[in-house]
Amino acid sequence: MAVDPERSYWIICAGLAVVGMPVGRRAAAARGIHRTVGTVIGGAAYLGLALLPLPIWALGLLLGALQVVIELTVVRHYALALVFITPLVLLIIGAATGEGANVPLALERVVDTLVGAAVGTFAALAVRLRVLPIRLQEDPSKLYGIYYHDPLDQWNNAKDEVSRAYFLQKSDWELQ
Repeated sequence: MAVDPERSYWIICAGLAVVGMPVGRRAAAARGIHRTVGTVIGGAAYLGLALLPLPIWALGLLLGALQVVIELTVVRHYALALVFITPLVLLIIGAATGEGANVPLALERVVDTLVGAAVGTFAALAVRLRVLPIRLQEDPSKLYGIYYHDPLDQWNNAKDEVSRAYFLQKSDWELQ
């Protein structure tokens, strides 16, 4: 089985999911393992669910239930959430294409995720993370360059009270 170039974005998404959030090597490695284990178990769950002859209303309820479980678990345990995310995504794709159970697609998803999570984990472990130098922490304009906008400048130019209150609060947050 080869990696499908038409769905290479699955590899990229899996890699970014590993390196995009964690702030350290250990967290990135854990997230890579979570991504891999959750997707493999979720792919197996999809194979079980996709073979059931569900009427359209039952499929809708199943998709809704999966989404609720995802929302409840994603913040607490990423691997457990992926056990539900993987079948949700694959069931939606199967319903949208009218193919129903698509075993090759499920296997591609698992392989692409394994490749992406491995590359992302390797990249996170290979790069040494550093804390910003104090001089950059003291002067955010050096850190953000042209993209940084001082909230107090935005507060002065705000057109309504709600916006002014927001920029004033944002300024307080940045000073903390």
